[in-house]
Amino acid sequence: MIFKDRVTVEVKSGSSWVSVGTFPAEVKPLSTDEQITAGRDAVITRYRVYVSRRAPLGAAVRDVRVIWRDYGAGVEGTVGTYLDMDGGVSQHVRNRRLMYFSFVTKSVLG
Repeated sequence: MIFKDRVTVEVKSGSSWVSVGTFPAEVKPLSTDEQITAGRDAVITRYRVYVSRRAPLGAAVRDVRVIWRDYGAGVEGTVGTYLDMDGGVSQHVRNRRLMYFSFVTKSVLG
């Protein structure tokens, strides 16, 4: 797979987030939903992220978030500043060789 982007991957360690580095990646949009909840609009955007096999991810990793382009430029703890993992990490293997990782991320703005 040819990676055209770069993402910074963070994993949860205890109660804090730890950056494990910036890796080649490919980010593809999946869907966008608009919802009205409790009198305010929320836009939910999902992306599929493909990350280089050099990233220290695996089946045991549960909490991952990604900083990609404008995402992550906000203040820690605000809604929609990171792309948070929605599901689990998939390992893509060909001929018994790990090729890349993929997972779906979700961002809620609003």
